[in-house]
Amino acid sequence: LVGSEMCKETVREELRQYSPELADKPELIVLNKMDLFVDDEERTQAVNKLCADLQLRPGRDVLAISGAARDGLKELLERLWTMLHPEAVQAMWR
Repeated sequence: LVGSEMCKETVREELRQYSPELADKPELIVLNKMDLFVDDEERTQAVNKLCADLQLRPGRDVLAISGAARDGLKELLERLWTMLHPEAVQAMWR
């Protein structure tokens, strides 16, 4: 394991040691400070590289936000609500 993959596994192992029950819950990786990239292309390349390294899907497993610029916060809150209340989402589609 190298780089990003090692970091991901280290965090997961620490989480398992702290609480195996917590480690079994769904996860969402949120990348903050996206406003610090020079432009959208540079940001997109960085996010896509990280996702490829970690075998994740951009926009599904990983959200890129900027808390300072308030970019992506609505999507983050909606995603978290959906993850925490899956029964409500299913009921909406019935």
